[in-house]
Amino acid sequence: MTDKKQGELIAPQDYNLPEDSRGSLMVAIPTGRHNINSGTVKSLFSAQPYLNMFRGVMFYSHAGSLIQIARQESLNLALSKDIRWLWFIDDDMSFQADTPARLVQDCIDNDFVMCSALSIKRVPPFSPTVGMTTDAEGHPILTPEEVPSSGVHTVAHSGLACTVIDLDKIREAGLDKTKLFYLAVSEDNTKMIGEDLVFCDYLTKHGFKVGLDADLWTGHYGMHEFRPEMWFNSWKDIYIEKKAEVTNG
Repeated sequence: MTDKKQGELIAPQDYNLPEDSRGSLMVAIPTGRHNINSGTVKSLFSAQPYLNMFRGVMFYSHAGSLIQIARQESLNLALSKDIRWLWFIDDDMSFQADTPARLVQDCIDNDFVMCSALSIKRVPPFSPTVGMTTDAEGHPILTPEEVPSSGVHTVAHSGLACTVIDLDKIREAGLDKTKLFYLAVSEDNTKMIGEDLVFCDYLTKHGFKVGLDADLWTGHYGMHEFRPEMWFNSWKDIYIEKKAEVTNG
């Protein structure tokens, strides 16, 4: 696949997906509010030419307030249907049309078990949902100030708001596939750890690579569409300044 600039689309025929990688794909959308944002639906329609690259596409939406159950049930169904690729999209996200093909290509080119587009939170400081490094014990930590604005990178963990997972790698691994998504409690018992961080931590500890395509910017709907430029253009500097103030006492 030829290099592209941020936001530039590649035509479906220009992706170099091997035939054995063009298996079926499941689009899994957890819907905690029992509906899907119209912007997300619009993005899905725009992605149709790229979804046609795969030998089959299945859509699945799990309604419920417990995101860890929604993700686990989506995984269970995809594994039972012999789906090759699982594409998680949150119900309040926008993305560019070639996102599914790009994330699959990233997994193939970089031997990732999963790869995410760049997403941010919809509350200040609108930081990326990515951890680039781990602590001394090997646990992923959130370091948004280190998240790059472009390029494809191996990361410690990523949110799953727009993520492709290679299910062939999951099938081949000796994992407990019935419990890959769950909430955990930090070792000091002070906070809950989300199902996305738990999932990535589990995968990396079993030798898998987790990826981020920072050239794929998503939108996160709230009162309006929150996009990564909000972080990189202003809030990142504010975050670094506030963090330095806390560190320096």
